[in-house]
Amino acid sequence: MSTMWRRWQGFNQAGLLGCIDQRGMPGRVRLSKVDQRVLITLEMVKRHYLSKSTPTKKQIIEIARTRLADDGVPVPCKSSMYALLSELDRGEHTTGDATSRRSHANSPDRAFGKIVGLYPGEEVQLDSTPLDAMAVLADGQPCRVDLAAGIDVATGTITAAILRPNACKTVDALELWANSSVPQHVLPGWTENMALARSYLSDAMSPTAEFEKALENKPVIDVRGLVVDRGKIFVSAAFDRATELRGVNCRVAPPYSPTAKPHIERLFKTIGDDFVRWIPGYKGRSVSHRGRAPEKDAVWPLFVLQALLDEWVITVYQNRPHAGLQLTTAPRMKLSPNAIYRAMSASAPTPVRTLTRDEWISMHPHEFRRINRYGINLFNLVYDNDSPRFHQMRQAKSMNSKQKGKWEVRYDPNNLMQIWVRDETLSFADEGERTVQDNGWIECRWVLAKYAAIPFGMDVLKAVRRELGENPSDKHVLERTEQIHRQLLGGPSEPKLRPLTRAEASAGRANLARQELCSAPPAEVEPGPTATAPPTELAAPVPAGRVEPMRPMRLSEGW
Repeated sequence: MSTMWRRWQGFNQAGLLGCIDQRGMPGRVRLSKVDQRVLITLEMVKRHYLSKSTPTKKQIIEIARTRLADDGVPVPCKSSMYALLSELDRGEHTTGDATSRRSHANSPDRAFGKIVGLYPGEEVQLDSTPLDAMAVLADGQPCRVDLAAGIDVATGTITAAILRPNACKTVDALELWANSSVPQHVLPGWTENMALARSYLSDAMSPTAEFEKALENKPVIDVRGLVVDRGKIFVSAAFDRATELRGVNCRVAPPYSPTAKPHIERLFKTIGDDFVRWIPGYKGRSVSHRGRAPEKDAVWPLFVLQALLDEWVITVYQNRPHAGLQLTTAPRMKLSPNAIYRAMSASAPTPVRTLTRDEWISMHPHEFRRINRYGINLFNLVYDNDSPRFHQMRQAKSMNSKQKGKWEVRYDPNNLMQIWVRDETLSFADEGERTVQDNGWIECRWVLAKYAAIPFGMDVLKAVRRELGENPSDKHVLERTEQIHRQLLGGPSEPKLRPLTRAEASAGRANLARQELCSAPPAEVEPGPTATAPPTELAAPVPAGRVEPMRPMRLSEGW
């Protein structure tokens, strides 16, 4: 009856036009009769949960009802509150994932721009993430794997991708981008590692001729700019000095903003979907996606997994067309990273820059120490050198007055068998002006290095010092590290063998895996009689002790 009288009133006012439905007519807007304070209260409650645990819609409505009742504002019914909450949602993930909600809150309230690279190496994005897979270490125990990778924005090329046990360190981040401008087959130990992996998985890997042809087309990116997040391995002092040494412009993304480097984030998803899902030991991205016992399927050692990842990048990813790679002259054509690199290299060719020995040493962390009569004491380990020049430096002060005469010492956190001391001398110019001359690096070996079967790094040393005390002697450190490696590798037992602590076992397993993957310092090349010195060649790594990582593989069912 009310509808009939409304139509009759409309007919008297506007004729036949007043009888039809006015919704959708130009200028006709249906306004909400809800109090504006209700909408403001709902927005305030939503903002309260930006950095807190994810709430439910019922929880948000109950809190808003309480606040509105205290202020004396009429509260709509239950269904209207749910409808209002849905209308206020702008993809903010208020009741969704907490990480997505915080990321959306940190991003600017405007449309995202598109990062365009004009030439290869202009912007390379680096990041690391835990890999959703497990690998077998040298003692047969499964471990979690960390993936660190870099991608070139202009060409979509994966500059480098490395796997490390437990978590990546600063030296791994340095190796990640420093080796981007070096051909893959020139890296120390890479060819030997691929040959060893091919002997284990001859059927799973591609033929040698096909792989070598794909390797020739792998681009070499000269890194000019870096974009990293605020992880500890990227904002460390060693990483900053290394970028200054190589003349690389490094930019740090805003905090909690993965959208500042979208290419590397998308690359991690691609590697997870196209590579990690198809290997044994895949454990899912979360607990709800995890199998009953994924560690029982981790039948591949870490160095074999690294070789398979390198092969997948070279043969599959680099030759596959991607929708995001386009040329301005052919916007509808999908190109592969290798194809777009060849197109861009015609106008911006990439030079091949190999690290020299001095550059490799200068990229590592440093300390300042005095040179005593017995040598250098670094981390309570004694290092010495028998050269006449080093003998002159004993108990002498350096030219660095800011460090009170201490000498600059560089060390490799993955291998503490040797350190390097910067040799600086005072020289006089023709005008009599005094200058400091840099004579390179002097390598000092650990006094007990020749008795160590397997090198060890900082992780093992910290675990041993935690067990033996803060000031253990070199002999005690050697005995304990050898016991850790012998016990993990199943060597000959000793009487009254003390069991390993959890920290020692974890550090020992990670150390064995790192010694297989980490590269050795480049060989020192003496210049010949000609004016130009020969190109630097990278030395092959010194093989560690005998390791049999495939014992669980032979026992696995159906291998």
